[in-house]
Parts: sequence; structure tokens; C-alpha cells
Amino acid sequence: RLGLAPGTPIVLYVGRLAAEKNLTLLLDAWSGLVARGTSAELVLVGRGPLGDVIASARHPQVTLAGMLTGEPLWEAYASADLFAFPSSTETFGNVLLEAMASGLPSLAAAAGGVLDFAVHGENAWLVEPDSVPALVEGLDLLLRDAPRRTRLSRGALDTAAGRDWEAIFDGVVAAYREAIGATQPVLRAA
Repeated sequence: RLGLAPGTPIVLYVGRLAAEKNLTLLLDAWSGLVARGTSAELVLVGRGPLGDVIASARHPQVTLAGMLTGEPLWEAYASADLFAFPSSTETFGNVLLEAMASGLPSLAAAAGGVLDFAVHGENAWLVEPDSVPALVEGLDLLLRDAPRRTRLSRGALDTAAGRDWEAIFDGVVAAYREAIGATQPVLRAA
């Protein structure tokens, strides 16, 4: 679909192509991986102010897939070997949870809202925020270690399964009850 050779390992990024997502950092790290001889391809899904800049730079082994939604987006998640999420300013990190729901092992910056659900070595590989060397080392390690990716994938699926709307609602209710010192159960509509 993306014109990649069969069997090419794919590292996927999904999100806005913007400076606040640390894409420049990811591309710098990717250059380091390419220099080490990786055969993987970095696939960037999304659009934004850096899209034209990235396209004109013609980074080796980087594919701009454009904006994908629905089935094509889920196919991108399903086709990837690893998800990269370098942003250190996210308040939640919905795309990381989408990757987890797809069973995709993920590397993320250990910062912001992702720390509410991402646990290093269990359901994601967390690296020092805003660090090119940390991204290079983490990506290189995960691309070379299929058993570790498999463990992270299992943990990711378990995490995503526990983040359905009912579980989220129950967590919010429990937090409110704790905050107000409530002892009576909260009635829910069936």
C-alpha cells in the first residue's frame, strides 16, 4: 500500500505533523538509526505545518502517508511493527492508546498524560523526554528485540481493554467519591 518492500519493518507515527509533537527530534533520531544501518521505514501519518518541510527534506527511509482515517488508519496500525510517540507535551496521548488497542508495541516519551496509563517495560517502552540519544537507543533496541515487542504488545492489549468507557466512568466516579468522602454507592442507569 505504501510502496514498501514486503518484510520491511515499519515504525509508525500518527498525529499532527507539528513542532510540539517533537517530530524534528524523531527525525533526528531516525537519521541516527539509518546511519546504524536499520532496514526499517518510518511512516508518518497525519498532516500539519511541518508536512511540507519534511517532504522537501527527503529524509531517507521516511514515508509521508498523509492523513488517514477509518479503515486505512487501522490498516496502518495493523501493518506496523512499532509505534513511536515522541511528544513530551501531551495531556492524554490518545494515539498511543489507539496503538495499544491495535496490539502495537510502542515507544513513548516518559512525560505528560501518557504516564497515566503507560508503564515502562510492561505496556510501552518509555524513554527520556526530548532526547535524541534516548530515542535512538529505544528504537534500536525494540527493532532488534522481537520477544520484547511481543511482551509489550500483550501488555498494551491488556491496558487498552481496561480503558473502555465503563471502566473510565467507574474510575471517575471512584475519584469523585474519594474526593468528597462519599460512602454511599452511586446509582447508574442501566
